[in-house]
Amino acid sequence: MKRTVTSANYPSDSATAIGPSPIQGRGLFACMNLPGRRKLGEISGRLVRLPKARKDIECAERIYFIELTDTWALKCSEGNQFKHLNHCCSPNSYLRTIG
Repeated sequence: MKRTVTSANYPSDSATAIGPSPIQGRGLFACMNLPGRRKLGEISGRLVRLPKARKDIECAERIYFIELTDTWALKCSEGNQFKHLNHCCSPNSYLRTIG
């Protein structure tokens, strides 16, 4: 499903904005056409051990975490706007971990 984002809905001075998502609640969307391989931003959160992260989300209404390794996860529930990146079966962006 394609989604049209217009400047009437989102601020024109930002490349991304949070809006209603047909997948789950709210999502992060591009406000303009972006060139390929452009960095959109950095996701923020707290580094936690994976077993604890999985336990914390058992009863959560929304899940905001990224499994980084077999041991560690980034808990993004209190993070910045990039916590609203949704899973998509046909993604047009990817997450790169550095470090």
